[in-house]
Amino acid sequence: MLGKLNLNFDREQFNRLFPFFVLIDSHLTIVDAGSSILKMKPGLVSAPFQDHFKLMRPTIENLEFGLLKDRIQELMVIHLARGSTLIPLRGQLEFMAGDNRLLFLGSPWFNSPDEVNQLNLSYHDFALHDPLVDLLHVLKNQEINAIELKDLLTRVNRQKNELKRLSFVASSDEYGVLFTEINGNISWVNQGYSRLTGYEPQEIQGRTAVSVLRGPRTEKELLREMVTAFYEGKNFQVELTCYRKDGTHFLGRCKGQAVYNRSGKLIEYFAIIEDITEAKAREEQFRILSLIAEENQNGVIIADPEGNVTWMNKGFEQMSGYCLDDLKGKKPGDVLQGPNSDPETIRYLSHQISTASTFQCEILNYTKTGTEYWVRIQGQPIRDKAGKLTSYFALQEDITIERAGQEALRRSEERWQFALEGAGDGVWEYNFQTGEVFFSQQYKRMLGFEEGQFLNNFNEWESRVHPDDRTVLDETERLYKSGLMSHHQREFRMRNAAGQYIWILDRGMVVSRLENAQPLRIIGTHSDITERKSAEQALTFKEEKYRNIIANMNLGILEVDLQDRIQYANPSFVEMCGYAMEELLGMNARTFLTSAESDALMTEKVAIRTKGKSDAYEIAIKNKRGEPRWWLVSGAPSYNEKGELIGSIGIHLDITDQKELQKELLDARELAEASSRAKETFLANMSHEIRTPMHAISGMVALLLKTKLTPTQKFNLEVIRTASENMLIILNDILDLSKLEASKLVMEKVGFELEPVLRKAVQVMKIKAREKRLDLSLDIKLDGIAGVLKGDPYRLNQILFNLMSNAIKFTEMGEVKVHCQLEHNEENRQFLRFEVSDSGIGMDPEFMAHLFEKFSQEHQSTSRTYGGTGLGMNITRELISLMGGEISVQSRKGIGSTFTCILPFETGTKGDLPAELKADNVGVVFKDLQVLLVDDNEMNRLVANTLLHHLGAVVTEAVNGQAAVNLVTEDAGFDIVLMDIQMPVMDGIEATALIRKRMGNKIPIVALTANAMKSDVEIYKKAGMDAVLSKPFTEPGLVNLLSMVLSNNTTLEMKKEEPKYYDLQILKEMSIGNQEFIPKMLNLFLSQTPLLVLEMKEAIDQHDLSRLSKIGHKLKSMISTLGISELKDDIRTLEKASTLNVSAARIEPVFQKVEKILAIVLRQLADEITDY
Repeated sequence: MLGKLNLNFDREQFNRLFPFFVLIDSHLTIVDAGSSILKMKPGLVSAPFQDHFKLMRPTIENLEFGLLKDRIQELMVIHLARGSTLIPLRGQLEFMAGDNRLLFLGSPWFNSPDEVNQLNLSYHDFALHDPLVDLLHVLKNQEINAIELKDLLTRVNRQKNELKRLSFVASSDEYGVLFTEINGNISWVNQGYSRLTGYEPQEIQGRTAVSVLRGPRTEKELLREMVTAFYEGKNFQVELTCYRKDGTHFLGRCKGQAVYNRSGKLIEYFAIIEDITEAKAREEQFRILSLIAEENQNGVIIADPEGNVTWMNKGFEQMSGYCLDDLKGKKPGDVLQGPNSDPETIRYLSHQISTASTFQCEILNYTKTGTEYWVRIQGQPIRDKAGKLTSYFALQEDITIERAGQEALRRSEERWQFALEGAGDGVWEYNFQTGEVFFSQQYKRMLGFEEGQFLNNFNEWESRVHPDDRTVLDETERLYKSGLMSHHQREFRMRNAAGQYIWILDRGMVVSRLENAQPLRIIGTHSDITERKSAEQALTFKEEKYRNIIANMNLGILEVDLQDRIQYANPSFVEMCGYAMEELLGMNARTFLTSAESDALMTEKVAIRTKGKSDAYEIAIKNKRGEPRWWLVSGAPSYNEKGELIGSIGIHLDITDQKELQKELLDARELAEASSRAKETFLANMSHEIRTPMHAISGMVALLLKTKLTPTQKFNLEVIRTASENMLIILNDILDLSKLEASKLVMEKVGFELEPVLRKAVQVMKIKAREKRLDLSLDIKLDGIAGVLKGDPYRLNQILFNLMSNAIKFTEMGEVKVHCQLEHNEENRQFLRFEVSDSGIGMDPEFMAHLFEKFSQEHQSTSRTYGGTGLGMNITRELISLMGGEISVQSRKGIGSTFTCILPFETGTKGDLPAELKADNVGVVFKDLQVLLVDDNEMNRLVANTLLHHLGAVVTEAVNGQAAVNLVTEDAGFDIVLMDIQMPVMDGIEATALIRKRMGNKIPIVALTANAMKSDVEIYKKAGMDAVLSKPFTEPGLVNLLSMVLSNNTTLEMKKEEPKYYDLQILKEMSIGNQEFIPKMLNLFLSQTPLLVLEMKEAIDQHDLSRLSKIGHKLKSMISTLGISELKDDIRTLEKASTLNVSAARIEPVFQKVEKILAIVLRQLADEITDY
């Protein structure tokens, strides 16, 4: 059964490695077991796991396969039931994904060799790596010297760690490594240096390290120290602010040393730089946590990833007797555990720490003086954001009293003696009259004496008191004899058996008196408080140290009591507030407040502190000079050693300059918004004033063209119409406010056939090539290419159009070739190679390095000679990158260029090809349609009336909004109202609101306006208008809008054949018989439209409404010229998106319709252009 585990060794080998394994399936049935397991209990295979095993750790209520699977690689303890005997096994689970099984790998947990013998096991039944085998071997023969073995393992581990660190430095890119020449110029850097600084190696080779990393905030003194050491050939290590290529900075630790050859000559410098920004932040967090942990009554200890102690709190010091200097850099177990500590628990702790796992256990430890004490340990590894192990944290609770309570009872012979000595104190008794004295055994042991070495003699005892402390004893005795004292507590020093002075806490009380009330007997205790005294001294030193650090910080530190009286302030706060330290102490902190709002805020924060909460806030104050200032305050509650709230502590930062800057920014923004509103108003008015006469001109020209004209008259009218349309385009261009910006795109994935896509793309560009007498050819090698590919054919077209257009533009004679072939296959994807080569002017190598940058052209004269904005290649590269491909170029000046693209596509089937869009043109009959035409401009009414009469409608005119309201109210027979906006007496918006109020939504109302701004359109619709028709409008535009409004349905009925969405009649009329005019215009549309649609999608993805409006404006004139009436309203919506800040959810369906219909038009035009 082990064969299914895909192991590279047979069952016998596996049993030698893991003789105590158990394999279970998803039903918790035992599939297989190790030879030693089966030796202890045969017949386990095919039996339920729970019938023979009991899970002890971790605790799982209802044992299920999924719950066990969640606990893989955790320490697990299970018991094998063998009759009435439970055999403990410890180990961990591994998940066998291929078989959906769990494999338990472990070993038995025995307390003595007798248990092994009882199970008929020998050391041959254990794994070679099992620690129990070592134990059995040692018990079998005493041939291994434990000390030598430990030393050997220590040396091996040390060498492994050294090799590991060297390998880490050599291979990891976490640290920046560089070599410089003796003149300081960089000769080599690793990838870690490039990652830290943002520079590629070739960018900085030959530059000095100082010039690369230096910036405005770089500390000059540290930089000077590093440079001085460098030129003196000395090693250096500094921490300073370093700058990256993009201008950002980080805190770096730089270490460097000189490299000499064998003859002692300096040949180069080696340096390592490490980003310690996060490390420094963690140090600060650690410092704060340390302050919290320092006061914890339980022991807190922190170790590095190797398990060596780096920090402990005073609770741990008091518990163990060791100070930080005693344990720093050592493993706690090596010092704290002793002969009676449980070996199994020691191995458990070692295993958990070595595997970076959590741990919890109880173990017997030893204090510094050798005293045993029991602790309950809980610990866990600490990792950084990247999951890297940074340290271990452990909490130790002294449970000695729990474990030794009964033992203390048995040791005590008398109730009072056990009560005192059970706490570890020495007991004494003194008779004032006879001078007799008694010391308990614990007392003598406390001083380091054995039984019989320290006599119950007062003089002997007094001689051991430190000479400087004897006055304390004399004063106590005097007070007792004078009747002024009935009990005492004092501290003094005594010399122990080793001749060293220890601190004693002496407590006593009178238990009997003479008839004259004089004291007769005193009973008391002596406690060794040397460790406490040492800890107090260390604590005093640390407090002074930290206070000095805080006192020199740039942040203002302030401590106040519960009445807001200042208890402490550091020098920075003194400087911030302007008061002297003597003035601040005892001052109420509310003195700095400037307003009732600030006082209320302070009251709120004090209430929060009483709940034990911390927070940060900004508050306005005034300093001693009366100057208003802003402070950022981070406040926290302050507690005493008993955990009682005694006030607050706050860190203060002066943010007055930032506040003033914020105000300036707000003022600037308001000014900018006002300017923007003024510009929008100007553009709206300008648009209205120009569009009104343009409407009359274009409308009358359209009407005249429907009459019988001579060729000359028709030509002249066509010139007027073309000029008016160009004038309208120029007007829309005025509304564009910013340049095109390229950004991220989202690629589609649809099925398409490669050959038709390529042939149509080349066919479109042949007209342009033919104009320059160039040969444009296509070479497709379809061998191996799938019939259907999945990707974005529309974007592929953009890439090919751009590359072919670029090649034709920069080629004056010769040819342009397009080549496609299969590059290679990869699972369900194919990588295709596309090449576009030309015999054009070529490029210099210097320019090729910047070819794909925005607005990049080789010379300033290029745009004048060949045109263009320099965006094409940048957009092409972005498209290729988003498709997961790559592009390269080879070029020689005067010879030509070859662009090569490698693009991946998924392979598909015929079912992946999209269904074609099919729609039907709806014809609308307007005969006898009752229309109310409202406009104060007689010429506008004449144009509209003529167009409507031509359609068969019956028109009633009104010259202002009030007249329109009266007509609608008196006669409700109108089918539709065409309402101008700006009119005397009553404008169109007010008139619409009144009609809606009186008549509801019975009659559709369409706004006729020259105000084309998007914000205006929203106002019209909010007033109750159903649609907006912008002046000047054409007859097809009017027909389409009326059809939409009257049918109240913009979705046209589907038909079997694909409609023709464009109409070339306008182009034919504009050509005036010029046969080359139409193909030139179509070629221009085919080459520019895909790029504009691509840019429009980019703008939508970034919700860049300003950019979207400009692109929509450019497309609008092209769509109008080609007669794509289906998109007129949609493209106008996109054009005006910026003025109303339209949401993405509203824009997306409009753009999808535009994109789909334009894709159909492009395909149809690509087929039709071949007829010209």
